[in-house]
Amino acid sequence: MSKELAKSPEVLQKEEEIAALEKALKKKKTTLKSLKTRLKNTRQKIEDIQRDTQINIMNKMEDMDNLRIEIAELAAELRNAKNLSEEDREQLGAMAEEMANQSMGEDFEEYKAQRERMQSGDFDFEEEFGERIRDIFGQFQVEPTEAEKKNIRKVFLNLSKKFHPDKAKSDKEAIEYHAIMQKINEAYQNNDIETLLEMERLYLRDEPDFEGVAMADILQQKIDYLNREITFIGNQAERVSEEIRNLRQSDMGQMLTHFDRAEREGEGLDEMAAHLEQGVEIFTKLRDALKDSIKVGGISPKVHELLMEMGEIGMDNDPSVMSLQEMMADITPEEMMEAFEEILGGDVEGLFNIFDDEVPENAKFAVGSSVRIAKDFISNNDDILNMKGWEGRVQEIYHGEGERILYTIEFDSVTTNQMPEAYIKNMTEYEFDFQEADDVDEKYLEAAKPRDTEQDVSIAYRTHYHRHAWDYLDDDQAKRLQKIMMHKPELPDGQNWVIHLKKHLKFPIEVTTMGHVSPAGLPAKITKIEFSDPQAGVIVRVKRKGFKGTDQYMLMDLMCDEKHKHRQLFEDYQEWAEEFVDLDVVLSNTY
Repeated sequence: MSKELAKSPEVLQKEEEIAALEKALKKKKTTLKSLKTRLKNTRQKIEDIQRDTQINIMNKMEDMDNLRIEIAELAAELRNAKNLSEEDREQLGAMAEEMANQSMGEDFEEYKAQRERMQSGDFDFEEEFGERIRDIFGQFQVEPTEAEKKNIRKVFLNLSKKFHPDKAKSDKEAIEYHAIMQKINEAYQNNDIETLLEMERLYLRDEPDFEGVAMADILQQKIDYLNREITFIGNQAERVSEEIRNLRQSDMGQMLTHFDRAEREGEGLDEMAAHLEQGVEIFTKLRDALKDSIKVGGISPKVHELLMEMGEIGMDNDPSVMSLQEMMADITPEEMMEAFEEILGGDVEGLFNIFDDEVPENAKFAVGSSVRIAKDFISNNDDILNMKGWEGRVQEIYHGEGERILYTIEFDSVTTNQMPEAYIKNMTEYEFDFQEADDVDEKYLEAAKPRDTEQDVSIAYRTHYHRHAWDYLDDDQAKRLQKIMMHKPELPDGQNWVIHLKKHLKFPIEVTTMGHVSPAGLPAKITKIEFSDPQAGVIVRVKRKGFKGTDQYMLMDLMCDEKHKHRQLFEDYQEWAEEFVDLDVVLSNTY
């Protein structure tokens, strides 16, 4: 009789339970990995923006500010030149005063104070910056419950006993123990039970002696251990998810959202730096023109050239023989600063204050609350579409010009399902979010009662989005993708792909790599579909030629032969993946 047939019903039942628990644990770990990646990327984006602003943008602003001060001094000095009219002197005095009093914002003033401290030896930028970033992120961390803390500490203590320095038997082992203890301590300080469990599995779980122990009891021990891991990993995933939510809803998260929007609209840090470079160039020309004027004892032709470049003033006479007063007759000092601001791409004083964009304290509606657009409000993306009566939930709150309070509204499923089809089609074509409205002034809004759930909102969006997202493809392929994506509208695209692929593919399938994450043209075999990842799409199990065992691999990086019966399905998946897989994130991870 075979061993399989000799197994008792109890043993078979426990083996099935173990298989199910292992699958559930794998899913929990995948979810946690995705959440960790998302949190890491969000933190990194915020840190990068802060660092780029502190180092790159502020340095350029310092150059501009130094030029501004020099221009003010030169304009004041030029006033004393003998060959000037009283009108010219008045204009130069106004210029000197305007330049001397111009401010570049609170952020820049704080930066200048830091620079002075740094130059005096009282300030280390990297140390201060790192400490500030740690403080920022620390306030959003979610502490484990007391019971979870005890479990984390228990695993930590067991590992610490194993790698205590006194346990080392040689200098080499002492160095190894020190490195391991650093990792243990870091995981413990971050309440990272997943890492501690991995180290426990690696270093503490010796193969037990089960001689004389019933098989059912052995299996039960494994069941208990798996349940323990599922609980621990699930708790950590919930904490990380809440931390992401706290961070995104914070002032820093709102700043990141504003910055992302600015990037999409071509107004990000690179554009800011370009504006500043242009501003430095203009200010440098003005400084040099004033220096030349002082040298010649009158208004230099360079001043005329610069004013022509700034204002493109329509003049009938030859600018080279006109007085400064005549040149600037139609330009007040305020208008001159406006010309500079236009060259710089925005408000000189407020250009770099996006990091002060805190949620207004006096906002009438909170993030997540339901609202209705109660007055005529024309869409920012469609100059004839009136959104009056549309309802949804507040996603963001931010300052507008002056005292205005502005909102981003995500429309609910009822409103989404009633939107004009042409509007949805047009917005989808130009990759705008038809389910959101930006810059809605508070005066247009009134409180409303929720009419649906977040899942209803998601289903409505996916239904309408996929109806038009594939319009650029031929009809047959577009219909195939729509059918796949809407098999279960409540599920994300990746999970719908997994369902579809498991239903239609037969394994193994001969494929070659396409070069997205590894060299192109490597032969391999797909043995099964594993799961979907939010950034990487569908992950498959692959056997690569010349390698032992199997590996996880992105389906996006694999393609079957042109004559293969599943070629069309692979091409459909590639079409989807090109639009939705985030390769920047994928390349920072290994599958």
